Parts: sequence; structure tokens; C-alpha cells
Amino acid sequence: MSKRDSFLKFRLRRLAVEAGDFTVRELCALAEVEKGTVEGFLSELRGENPNWIVGEEIKGRRVGRPIKRYRLTPEGLRHLADSNLAIGRQFLGTHKTPAVMAAAVGISAATRALPEENVGSWVASLGNTVQEALREGGSVTVRPAQPLTIRFRDRLKPVIEGLTVSVDELLEIIKKILTPWQQERLQTRSWAEASYASADVGPFRLRADWSGGKPSLEVRGFDNRILTIDELLLPGAVPTLAGLHSGLILVSGIESSGRSASIAAIVDRVSKDASARIAMIEEPVHYFFPKEYLSVEQKQIAIDAPNFGVALEGALHKEVRLVALSDVDDAQTFSTALEAAERNLIVCRISSPTASEAIQKTLNLFPSAEQAQVRERLNRALIGIVTVKRIPSKLAKTNVIAAEVLTWRPEVGEVVLDPERTSRIYEVYGRYPESIESFRSSLAKLYEADLIEEKTLIKYASSPEPQLEHQS
Repeated sequence: MSKRDSFLKFRLRRLAVEAGDFTVRELCALAEVEKGTVEGFLSELRGENPNWIVGEEIKGRRVGRPIKRYRLTPEGLRHLADSNLAIGRQFLGTHKTPAVMAAAVGISAATRALPEENVGSWVASLGNTVQEALREGGSVTVRPAQPLTIRFRDRLKPVIEGLTVSVDELLEIIKKILTPWQQERLQTRSWAEASYASADVGPFRLRADWSGGKPSLEVRGFDNRILTIDELLLPGAVPTLAGLHSGLILVSGIESSGRSASIAAIVDRVSKDASARIAMIEEPVHYFFPKEYLSVEQKQIAIDAPNFGVALEGALHKEVRLVALSDVDDAQTFSTALEAAERNLIVCRISSPTASEAIQKTLNLFPSAEQAQVRERLNRALIGIVTVKRIPSKLAKTNVIAAEVLTWRPEVGEVVLDPERTSRIYEVYGRYPESIESFRSSLAKLYEADLIEEKTLIKYASSPEPQLEHQS
């Protein structure tokens, strides 16, 4: 066996011991290796002693090949720990420190640890002016060969102290503050984003972009106040949906429309049940729930898990009542969410201006050959669609949320199953007004609460209702 193969064997065994239980996909992500490598490792382990590891199919999975979760037995844990120590001594020598041993086998501390310390140190190095702007919800942008620029209260200006970095210097900064998973996402899709909770500047969001062959960084402070369903004046159907124990709720709207605030309010409502376990899986986190929300566990993609699929499977393994997902962009993860909706409450954020387009967007994740089956599964899983819009309030430079809520009924399912009629979903609700709470009724509630002006009410209420747009 080559030294490289021995090091890889050491690494896989070490990660398996640390994890204790895992799926093939999860161990692939932790070790950053291909599926075949992990499967070969498991086969070899079973060949040495079948009593060292046990595999159980994840219950409730009805679509696709069964997925197994593997668990090391106490005997297997002891053997792997002892063999790891022997391999480490053989190849690295007993005088090597754990840090040196980890480096030698390619285990980066950044792969397993949160990068908050590096990010926080870098933000602090930008100076007091930047930190003050972030505390007030401003933003700072760093681009190669350009002065570091602050946007604060609608004003854009260079930092007084001045800071200009080269492309290479900015790449070094990115390498330092991004996790390996974030760096991979930056390379494959041209952006990576994450949120951090800082004691000095409050919560802020970091976004790395790659455009025109050059990198850039933006840091933006954000408001972390979590408002309740009542404080947002969301329609009465929202707390009803939040009280259910299974099914799929789509929360749709365009960028910055209030989707995340609405989902946070739903999570707040469910958390009032002390026995309910809640998992939030986002990229990035939009609201940090304080410690008093004991039942809420927040996972951030590319920091706590490599992707949505791994994070979702891990959450479902913990038997949570509610899973809140930000925008899912792959078929496999959404398929898992549909399956999980049979026994869990799943809330999924969708970037779409209307309910009918939200349905179509979920269908478009799948190849056309699979969409008929997905329509049937979607029809079984969906219990409601909440569509939100940001509306100017009476207070200067602030907004409130107007919402439309569609609660599911059998007649709607008939439209979802028929590709020719899906876009005409509002016609069905036009015949069953008790199952829809419209934007107009939401606007009226905001006006009665003295949150919007009369001209705003008239402007938005005079816009055609979706059900009228689709009527023939």
C-alpha cells in the first residue's frame, strides 16, 4: 500500500470515529473524496470484521435507492481508534504533534471549524468607520485596485483612511476567511455567502463574488429583530398552517420581499411548543435566533454542512417537527423535502412573485420525464402557499409585509396534476374564496393598523388580483 493510500485510510477511519454515525454522502463531504472511495472503505472495514459497523436504511424513504446510515459499534470504535494511533506513529513518528499529524494527512482545521474568528479579525482590521457602518445596517465593498467603499444611509463614499488591495491580496483574504466548502462554491457558481453574529458589530452578512475575472467582497450589517406573526400582521391562515405537524408550505416572493421574516415568524410560533424540535437550513442565515429559542437549531450551508441535501438528511435523522429551508436549487434535495413532508412540517422559501409560478419553479427542478410523478407528490404534500410583498410604510424608509395565503383543497390538486392548467390555479380559488386570503385584504389590515398611507393602499389594491389575471 502506498503512503498516500495509507494516509487516506487513516483519514477516513479518523473521520468515521469522530462522526460515529454517517451516510456515505456525509462521509464523502467530510473527507472530500468520491463516493467510490468511501464505499471501498466501508467494504474493506466489513471484510476485516463485519461486527465493527452496522448499517440501517433510513426509514420513510420511498423514492429512489434506499439510503443507509452506518454506525460504528463500540468494538469498531475501539479498533479504529487503536489502528489510527498505530498508523500515525508508523508514518509520522511518535514525536509529531496532533496538528502536524493532521496536516500530514490533509485534514485542514478550517474544514471542521467555523471561520468566525478569521472573519471577525478581518472585519475588525477594516477600522472603526466600517464597524460603525455595519452596526447601523450599512455595507462595505472591497474590489481590486479600488478604494474600500462604504454605503451608509443611501450615501456611497470611500473610507477616509483608504484601503486599496491587489487581486492577489484579495484572493489571500478570501482564502483566509472562507471555508473550503465556500471556496468551492465560489469557484463553481461565482458566489458564496454566509452570515456571522459578532459581539462588536452585530450580525453581518459576507458575500464573495467572482465577476469579470476578478473577485470582490461585500460585508453588510442587518437587522436581527425577529417579529411574530401578529407583529407582522400576517393573515390568520398563517398561524393555522404553522400549527400543523406535517405537509409542505411554500413561502414565495421576489428578492427582499419579506420571505425570511415570514419564515422566522412561523418558526417563532412553532417554538412556543417546547417539545417541538426545529431545524433551519439556510444559505446564508437571515435571522440568528437567540439562546432562549432552545428548540431551534440553525445550520448554514458551506459552514455547517457541504450542501442542502446532507443538512436536510441530518435534520430528519433527529426527528424534528419543523424544517425551514431557504431556496433549494436541486431536484434531489427537494425530492427529499417532499418525502419528509409526509411526517414533518416543511417550510421552503421560493423566489417567485406568484403562487402559480412558485409551483412551476419547483417542477422545473426535475427533468420533464419525471414531472408527472413530481406533480402527484407535490399534490399530496402541499398544504399552503404564502406569497409576500414589501410595501412602503408610513414611517420614512421602512417597509411592511403584505401577504396572500392559499390553503390547499382537492380542487386545486386537479389543476396541479394537469400541466395545461397549472398557471390557472387562481381560477380555482376564485370559486372557493374561503381558501384564499388575498393581498387586498392584507393591505386593508395594514391600513386599519395605520401602517400604510391611503395612497399606498389605493396604489397596491388597484393592481389586478392574480385570480383576475388568469381568468378567461
